[in-house]
Amino acid sequence: MTLLELDNAGIGYSGSLILESVDFKVCAQDFHVLHGENGSGKSTFMRSLLGSLTLLSGNRFNDSGAHLGYFPQVHSLDPIFPLQTFEVVEMGLWRGEALRKGASSQRKQFANECLSRVGLESVVQDCFSELSGGQRQKALLARAIASRPDVLLLDEPTASLDAQSRKEFAEHLSSLRDEGVSIVLVTHDDEGWPSESQHWKIQDSKLLYLEVCDV
Repeated sequence: MTLLELDNAGIGYSGSLILESVDFKVCAQDFHVLHGENGSGKSTFMRSLLGSLTLLSGNRFNDSGAHLGYFPQVHSLDPIFPLQTFEVVEMGLWRGEALRKGASSQRKQFANECLSRVGLESVVQDCFSELSGGQRQKALLARAIASRPDVLLLDEPTASLDAQSRKEFAEHLSSLRDEGVSIVLVTHDDEGWPSESQHWKIQDSKLLYLEVCDV
């Protein structure tokens, strides 16, 4: 079943075309990995897929029942903003109508479960600004999990992580996929993704499917 799709899409800003003739489809339990040089248009593609950037041409389809979760680049966030780690994760619940109407204790329990899942139960009350880079990445993943997405879009989620942390992060994503969440991520890491991943590369204003991951 198709959850999210771009059909012959022209992607860019105010008439400035960055990617042309983009065809991309996300089905249930897909795991897509997108590669490309800095400045090639990876983040612009993700914004268009998310729906926050209007297409210059073509069509975008989002199944009305499919909820999208988003993991932004960490450097795009202001780490000085005075939020506890728990509060950052709790923000993910704002997208879940049933939980938003539920009791505060339900929200707290589920947010704590998401934090425990990524191994951050010991820093629940710590300020987000005081976390290490790897811990911030995990906190943002916990926030994304809290939103209960059907499709999770991640923009360079393993940037600045060491090899062991990247491995653990990839394992978290594989577990989510096994639970039914479709994954689409942008990365500069060529290895360490599930063997059944579908790999893509942005090159010369085109989105190219890679039969073999050789980037």
